[in-house]
Amino acid sequence: MIALGALWLLLWQGRARVAALVFVCVGFLLWTQADRPDVLISDTGGLVGVMTSEGRALSKAKGQGFVVDNWLENDGSLRDQAGAASLWPGEISRVPFVDLAHGGRLIHVQGKTGKALFDGCAPQDTVVFSTVFEGQLPCETLDVKDLEELGSVALRFEGASSLRKTAREVAGRRLWNDAEVRGQ
Repeated sequence: MIALGALWLLLWQGRARVAALVFVCVGFLLWTQADRPDVLISDTGGLVGVMTSEGRALSKAKGQGFVVDNWLENDGSLRDQAGAASLWPGEISRVPFVDLAHGGRLIHVQGKTGKALFDGCAPQDTVVFSTVFEGQLPCETLDVKDLEELGSVALRFEGASSLRKTAREVAGRRLWNDAEVRGQ
């Protein structure tokens, strides 16, 4: 709507041109009302972003710059990755975690070192591994194999339940985004 209004404003002549401002204003109003996901998980499991009252908090200060730039831009944030990482609210023995609104925790286990330091989870927790995880845990887990199948993941919390939307659900199976189709 913003682009349509801007084009109308530039191309139209006469008094009807002022009506283009309505499209631009409505477009900006709708943009500010858009609800961003509470949690974003990258398709590699290497980065997790959690929405806080101050903006999107990132689980690490370096790496996956393209993903970070897209997340922060879509949130309307002016912070850089290090600034967004400084918002991350908690940590357990160098394994990043954050308390979630529904009572559980989101734990981001990064690499082999993180896996060695990881000491378990509660049933209401969600754990994201940036490597392959073969064990059984009482909580929901996402590892690199799961994320390869699902793509990036967005979580929204409504009361005690969470709604999960994956990139694969949105984009579907395509030659360029499906490892099975590509033969990998």
